[in-house]
Amino acid sequence: MKRQTLNPMIPLLAVEPLGMDLRSTAQNAQKWGFGGLAIGIGHPEIHAKIFGQTAQRHFKQIVSSHGLVLGTLRVGVGKAGAFDSATSQKLLDDALTACEMAHRLQISVISIYIGEPKDNQNISGDVAEIFRRLAEHADRTGVIAALSCGQSPWLLHLLSSMDAPSLAANLDSARVVAAGGSPREAAEMLAGRIALWTCTDALRNGSNVQMTPLGSGQAESREVVTILQDQDFTGPIIIDVRDLPHPAQAAEQARNQLQEWILK
Repeated sequence: MKRQTLNPMIPLLAVEPLGMDLRSTAQNAQKWGFGGLAIGIGHPEIHAKIFGQTAQRHFKQIVSSHGLVLGTLRVGVGKAGAFDSATSQKLLDDALTACEMAHRLQISVISIYIGEPKDNQNISGDVAEIFRRLAEHADRTGVIAALSCGQSPWLLHLLSSMDAPSLAANLDSARVVAAGGSPREAAEMLAGRIALWTCTDALRNGSNVQMTPLGSGQAESREVVTILQDQDFTGPIIIDVRDLPHPAQAAEQARNQLQEWILK
């Protein structure tokens, strides 16, 4: 089965933050100049348990009729993620489901927020088993699982330890800021391992973190663009306007700002 080929640095619009139905989101994404969509597997219009052949065709028709591609599926269960027994099994189950759905929909990369590792979190025991099983399933389905968390050194350690071609990084700038890190340094640190960039922005003041429109926070997005271009990054970019008061306006502005940075 041939998978869709994405143009380098194609901008994808994250669906859920807009609070619109899929057709309205696709219409706006086309109008704002996005190349595709990024959607969570829990979205009601692609709920995994009822997503049969008819639903797949309908979903793909909506996306393609607006000149878009379905760039990635997204998975996440919160900050506890893979590091708490109360959430780790659901994260794994959802991630394996996303691999299967991506295979059926001819999507090459999925996005998984793995949560935030605890202090001195080791890659052993149940944690190691989760990523071993994910890597095995991603490899079997021909999908790249792009993992994100705020702690870039730990993520690099994980990817190096697993040494699995089917596991890569999703650089989520706002999560890096929230963890007290620098997205620019994270991009340099994860060079060669980044399959997705979730282009978000945020301001951190002590323990308080506030999402901001792109370019108005501490995410160093313009510098990240340059670094990724120097690394010949070809993975798509997700514009995610989560937790912003005017998401539609923020999404359009972010697309225009990103285009300006890429073309410079």
